[in-house]
Amino acid sequence: MFETITPAITDTRLISWMSPTRPIIRVEFNQEIDRNELLNKVFLYDEVLGRTVPTAVKLYTWQFREKLEDDYFGTEQEYLSAGHFLRGDEVIVFPSEDLSYSSKVSLVLSPGVAGTSGSVESKEKQLIETSIKTYPEEFRLLGFACQDVSRNFLYSDVGETDILLCSFSSPVALTFNSPFKERHLQMLNSSLFETETFEYVQIQPPVNVGDHSWNAWRLREIEEIEGIHFLINPNFAPNTTYQFTIAPELPLTDLEDIYPSVLPVYDGFGRPLVGPNEFAIHTSHLYPKASLEVRTLVTAANSMFDPKMYLQNVDEVNAFFDTIDSQGVSKNQTFTRTGPNLNDVEESRLLGLREALNSTSGVMRGSIVGKPRFAGHDDQLEHDFFAQITPYSVFFKLGEYNSLAWVLDIQSGEPIARVTVDFYKSTSKEFFKPQHKIFTGITDEDGILVVPGFETFDSGWDQADHSMDQECEEGESCTVYLVRVSNNEDLAFLPLVSDYRMSGHYRTDFDKDIDHWATTGQKLYRRGDTVQIKGYVRLEYDEQRQIPDSGNFGLCIEGPENRNYEIDSLSVNEFGAYYAEFKLFDSTPLGDYELVLVYDPLQPLSGSCSHVGYWKSKTDGIQIVREGEFEVFEFKTNLIRVSQ
Repeated sequence: MFETITPAITDTRLISWMSPTRPIIRVEFNQEIDRNELLNKVFLYDEVLGRTVPTAVKLYTWQFREKLEDDYFGTEQEYLSAGHFLRGDEVIVFPSEDLSYSSKVSLVLSPGVAGTSGSVESKEKQLIETSIKTYPEEFRLLGFACQDVSRNFLYSDVGETDILLCSFSSPVALTFNSPFKERHLQMLNSSLFETETFEYVQIQPPVNVGDHSWNAWRLREIEEIEGIHFLINPNFAPNTTYQFTIAPELPLTDLEDIYPSVLPVYDGFGRPLVGPNEFAIHTSHLYPKASLEVRTLVTAANSMFDPKMYLQNVDEVNAFFDTIDSQGVSKNQTFTRTGPNLNDVEESRLLGLREALNSTSGVMRGSIVGKPRFAGHDDQLEHDFFAQITPYSVFFKLGEYNSLAWVLDIQSGEPIARVTVDFYKSTSKEFFKPQHKIFTGITDEDGILVVPGFETFDSGWDQADHSMDQECEEGESCTVYLVRVSNNEDLAFLPLVSDYRMSGHYRTDFDKDIDHWATTGQKLYRRGDTVQIKGYVRLEYDEQRQIPDSGNFGLCIEGPENRNYEIDSLSVNEFGAYYAEFKLFDSTPLGDYELVLVYDPLQPLSGSCSHVGYWKSKTDGIQIVREGEFEVFEFKTNLIRVSQ
């Protein structure tokens, strides 16, 4: 038994528009059909009025489709050049009359249609629903959205009197009921937010606009709201009210240089924006923060360094900690530090590491917890730390059959002989108390002790959590292997965890981070000008800044179109300061230039820019720091004549 397949619509797709109420639709059939079979058989259904609208069926070609897509809103009337349809399985359908505004559109195929390969006609009417909807009668701003400090999605219809309280870091989405002429601005899904919308928006007080792409996910809920959505990502200040205006009046000609340039807004059909075009938001305070500059810290016994806590919008911070030193173990200790007096201002407080210990060497282990002044992200308010003061630098090379412990003076690097080394397994909370002793010995004259390899006590190296976190699975304390070095009152602990792991090639000078501050004599230069640069350099070692007394410094000045200038030898004086100058070429590209300090601790520099990568140096052993910028611009000054 055979069943004849009669003609049916298999797919519909919007191509472009003749007007806000006349969509142009590509229609595919399951077989070829002659033109005469479709005459007065294809209709559009207007859901608002519940009526069918007659259509014209035209020839489909990919060339004509591209013409229609380029004239997406029909302003050039490319649809008038449509060819006659004679036979095929794809057609373009044009409505012969206007549909209602804001109406869902469906395709209707009447019965009585036969294919070219047979005479059997379709018996039933076919109704194909589409995602197409005609546009409203007027072009309007519908609403706007942002995210609050608790990451909740907020949306307000334009014209409402309530002001949204948005996170200072939130992007702002605008919702319109019709697309812009620039089709690339249309957001057909939430991953296509575009920043160009900012050209149509004025914000007071003025703000800079940042990159949007990484931030779009924060407002994905806006997909559930009908409309055309756009994202802008201003760099808001905290606790500030911002007024947004869409399409304000253009500034007067003689004031164009000092007022923001804002374009009037029309939709793709040339209709101007009508109705309310202003709204306001108020930004939140900065997130509460109580953090440590470093969570895992080792500092020299004879240095004065004390780690810092950084506090912002917290009334106070509490520390809960244990200590171990030459006097023994002291548990469940606490202290409180007050937060900054001013809102949205970050201040530092000393952790009090040396104050907490009863000897010149020991460990302070615990956590800090901030009390927030305002609602915010709680994950920024609690941090664990493991800080120790020691005269020793301890290295442990783990091997399968033999391991090696090496103890040096942390300041001089000289080997430390005849100190006790304990290798054991314990828990993160009771790290000072061995659960399982593996080996104890004394270092030799080279500060070395050979220890059994893990084959003898943990052949798969999988019998511990290898973590100093306070808790592992199910609230249990983590298990960890440790090396303890002791001699009279001096102590050092080396947990065998990732925080202390070293890999690859290292040079001593890599422990020295560079602080660099630089500025030019002016921020704007013309081609051919001489650029003067003043800078200061500090090397940061063991959290202390030092004026460099050795090493080699250079500058790479990076500009547009790969135009770079190099200064391979900077003379840094006894104050850590330098001065340099260079002349811009008469043909140098216009745009922004950036200063990059290049530092080689061992050898004179040659070709400073060859070492500069985007994030870090391209050359092992050489460090770079980006700091300072200026702009080259072609401008003319107006002569001012003063007369009495």
